[in-house]
Formats: sequence, C-alpha cells, structure tokens
Amino acid sequence: MSNLGWYQVMTTAAKKVGGPLKLAGLVLGSGIVIGGGTVLGGQAVAKKIGKKLDEKKREAESAERSRSLPWWYSRTRLPKSPNIVVSPFAERTDRVHSTI
Repeated sequence: MSNLGWYQVMTTAAKKVGGPLKLAGLVLGSGIVIGGGTVLGGQAVAKKIGKKLDEKKREAESAERSRSLPWWYSRTRLPKSPNIVVSPFAERTDRVHSTI
C-alpha cells in the first residue's frame, strides 16, 4: 500500500507509454483532439439552431405581411414591373393600368 496518490498514478502511466514526455504529448494531443471536436460540434449546433430561428422569423414576418394585405392581394398575379398595378377585379390582362 502506498500513500503517493496521483504521483504514483502518473509515474505508472508514464512507464507504460515510454516516459514522461510521451505521456505529456499524449495528454496534450488528446486534449487538442477532444477540444477541437467539441468546438466544431458546437459550431454545427449553433448554425443549425440559427437556421431554425431565421426560418421561424421569416415565417412570422410572412404571416404578419399576409395579415396586413387585402383579401384579394394573394389571389392576384402581380406583374414584374414595380410601376404596374393589377386591378383586384381584373379578369384579363388588358385591364392592367400604370401608376405613373
């Protein structure tokens, strides 16, 4: 029975791996690998959570925008030009008029 504690554990481990420098290298190397994996995993999780939050924010903005539009707005096919407004009751494209 010995009362050397952690010193005995460290010297025994150092003997098994081939010396104290090799033991220090193994401890340092494994710390770098584990730490790097943890950082990369954390970044991936943060990115995924950020995407979900952005998606929910866009959905909320879209819902808010659609609540503020008139009932016929979503049923109307809007032209590509920003200067042209489609009449809400137009049945044909020749009823399109310019806002200029």
